Amino acid sequence: MADRHIRLPRWEACLYAFAASCATLVLELIAGRLLSPHIGSSLYTWTSIIGVVLLGISLGNWVGGRVADSRASIRVVAGLFLLGALLSLWAIVFAAALGDGSAVRGIPLLPRIFVLTLIGFLPSSFILGMITPVVIRLALGDIRNTGRVVGMVYALGTLGSLVGNFLTGFVLVAHLPANAIILTVVVACVLLGAYGLARGRLVAPVAGAAPSPATDDPPTERSSAGPLSLGGNLPLACAIVFAASFCSMALELAASRIMAPWVGISLYSWTGIIGIVLAGITLGNYLGGWIADRTARQWVLGLTVFLGGLGCLSVLVAVQIAPVWGTIAQLGLMARVVALTAALFFIPVLILGAVSPQVIRLAVKDVAGAGGVAGRVYAWSTAGAILGTFTTGWVLISALGVYALVFAVGCLLVALG
Repeated sequence: MADRHIRLPRWEACLYAFAASCATLVLELIAGRLLSPHIGSSLYTWTSIIGVVLLGISLGNWVGGRVADSRASIRVVAGLFLLGALLSLWAIVFAAALGDGSAVRGIPLLPRIFVLTLIGFLPSSFILGMITPVVIRLALGDIRNTGRVVGMVYALGTLGSLVGNFLTGFVLVAHLPANAIILTVVVACVLLGAYGLARGRLVAPVAGAAPSPATDDPPTERSSAGPLSLGGNLPLACAIVFAASFCSMALELAASRIMAPWVGISLYSWTGIIGIVLAGITLGNYLGGWIADRTARQWVLGLTVFLGGLGCLSVLVAVQIAPVWGTIAQLGLMARVVALTAALFFIPVLILGAVSPQVIRLAVKDVAGAGGVAGRVYAWSTAGAILGTFTTGWVLISALGVYALVFAVGCLLVALG
């Protein structure tokens, strides 16, 4: 390893996060197409696919955070991309091994959906989910920039998911078979891995030891930024992002039922819903990072959660006038899906997307532990999304009804704020 201690530029960290998230989202959407002969295409199918991919990302964030604080290096990032390419190929092998599906037809539908998705797509989402905490640790040099670095990297990661979502759902599946799309992901990961290995000769590993005084949070930072109530309280930080992500995912799945009378339920409607939610989270991550480094205060975080709750409640008002939105009704299907989803759900998810960067800024005490904190917080955030996915798709919508569910989510966030 070369002895030149060069930190990873932010643009490069954002590139890796963008690529890893884009690849994950492409694989998520292709999972529905690849496995549909064996599990169909329904709310239960997509609930399981989304949940399993989120589970992989959550575990990857957690493990990646631990790796980030112990042996973060560009070569580790390169190795993760190469392993991600190999495990993406596994999805093709697994689907081919299923053949006509006779071996799994005896399994009840819900367990079959979950098990097949778990075996085929959990490994790749886990490995690709490890990348972002590592590149955050490599890019972070000063605790005062934690919010901006974390917000920017996760915003670009979410933007990668957004691009992967629309590119796959609206373009790739119309022109390429599923296996060809997966092979494209494999090639992209291999190229990034090869670039990382070459780049690794110039970037030394970031040691897990305590940072230099220049990177420590100066005493004046706390007094100027106000009381950092979450400082060191990682369980509370994780609980906050868990709740926010649970509510975001419940709102996303409720969106499919709310909008069904106007756009139906199809790959196009799911692509539009997922894409708008990701766009809101992207902008929310960026704005949350900007806010975090300027006003790192507990009350600002509480206000953000409170406004997110009001945003959810506003959906119940907006949906009542949706049928008279004549302009949207005249649009084609894909444009109608995007426009209606944006009008109803963009603002609430944008506000909720600003929560995690603020929580991380309040919880990080020094640069040496930033990777671990970011990884754990986002792991719990993704865990909240997983629980929100399964409980909403399998239990809450049928038990409460979609409008009562949105009302409950809004009230919960208002109370937490």
